[in-house]
Amino acid sequence: MAEGVLVTDADGVVVHANRALRGLLGVGPEVLGRPLTEAIAQEGVQGLVELAEAERESVQEELPVRGRRVLVRVTPIEDPTTGIVAVLSDVTELRRLERIRRDFVANVSHELRTPVAAVRAATETLLSGALDRADTAREFVGIVDRHAERLHRLVEDLLELSRLESGEVRHLPEPVRLRDAVTRALELFSLAVKARGTRLTASVDPAVDCVEATAHALEHILSNLVDNAIKYSPEGATVRVTAAPHGDRVRLSVVDTGPGVEARHLPRLFERFYRADKSRSRDLGGTGLGLAIVKHLAEAIGATVSVESTPGEGTSFHVDLRPSAGPAAEPSRDE
Repeated sequence: MAEGVLVTDADGVVVHANRALRGLLGVGPEVLGRPLTEAIAQEGVQGLVELAEAERESVQEELPVRGRRVLVRVTPIEDPTTGIVAVLSDVTELRRLERIRRDFVANVSHELRTPVAAVRAATETLLSGALDRADTAREFVGIVDRHAERLHRLVEDLLELSRLESGEVRHLPEPVRLRDAVTRALELFSLAVKARGTRLTASVDPAVDCVEATAHALEHILSNLVDNAIKYSPEGATVRVTAAPHGDRVRLSVVDTGPGVEARHLPRLFERFYRADKSRSRDLGGTGLGLAIVKHLAEAIGATVSVESTPGEGTSFHVDLRPSAGPAAEPSRDE
């Protein structure tokens, strides 16, 4: 059984403790034949047993046990030879998933609230008379357009993340020519870098040819990382994309000269909706999902992603890919 089971006799001596229970409580087979008060050091479990015996009815409570969350159910047995039966279920993972779901709903609601409120305010202003004034109307239509685009990006990122997490979209790695993927991804940002005066450079080591990936996943990873780097770097800054051998892998890096990220934020950067600088992220139009998508795409093609950053100096994102000796497949038209 996955659940821990504990049985005592009428004198409170442990007569059964299965392997799952011993693992949860951190005890060995020697607990058998010993009084419960001596065998089990968990005060919460002992207290629940005493309550069940006193009330002569089943009781249950979720308790912290050795760093886990454990649901303990204790039932007194109406039998002259048996005391109680306790069933312990480890609900740590269940509670973690519940917390993720609550946080996800709260974060999505929060992200939707701002653009929806802006669109409503702009349309109300237009309908109240601003529509008849050309200059004012153009300004408020622009507001509606910007926030509608933000809503569109959020919905698209949510759908993409949902497909990745559910396994609905499978990325079967195949040989992909890295230099071509980098070139195609960077072409998407020609207008953005001109508008901000950003210098975008790429350097692919001649020793690097093909990697195990898919063209779609690799270009999506690159575009998210480069977009992030451009947004967070000051105007006129340089964003570098490099690829070179790294041990038995090929390391693809996107390096910016932006404000950097404090060390305490780094372990959580790839979480959904986590923002190191909440106000600035929203001002820049980010959805808070880009890095989570990068992580899932990297895992889907057998790669790993990591980040290094120094406040005031910039941030480096690294994707470690498996090299491929096979010839690269020709990209399909929809890629």
